[in-house]
Amino acid sequence: MLYSNCMKLISNQFRGRINRRNYIIGLVTSIGVGFPLLLLTANRTFALLYYLLFLSLILFIWSLHVRRFHDKNMTGWTSIALFIPLVNIIFELMLFFGEGTNGKNQYGEKPNKTIRFPADIFNLN
Repeated sequence: MLYSNCMKLISNQFRGRINRRNYIIGLVTSIGVGFPLLLLTANRTFALLYYLLFLSLILFIWSLHVRRFHDKNMTGWTSIALFIPLVNIIFELMLFFGEGTNGKNQYGEKPNKTIRFPADIFNLN
């Protein structure tokens, strides 16, 4: 039961679209909150907690990238290009400054202009 709920939550994080503002807010939030937590737990006593936090932070940031690519009407698999040096800089600049697709695309409706924090960031409907 717990496993299936966790898998539903994780798979839902990679669906839909996210606009530039919420993408940037999500990145800043994950860096501002996640990395200090990782630093606090980076000793042998809290090793398991450290790895769980690190994994959840990586999945969250990856889901932001995938949803931003969806907003540009590109497949989420394009996010693998972020692991290629120099290509990742070009793609990140495109994600930060490029406009998303106007109107509906194959990944859903255009994201709302209003801020619904944290619902938009965590893809909670």
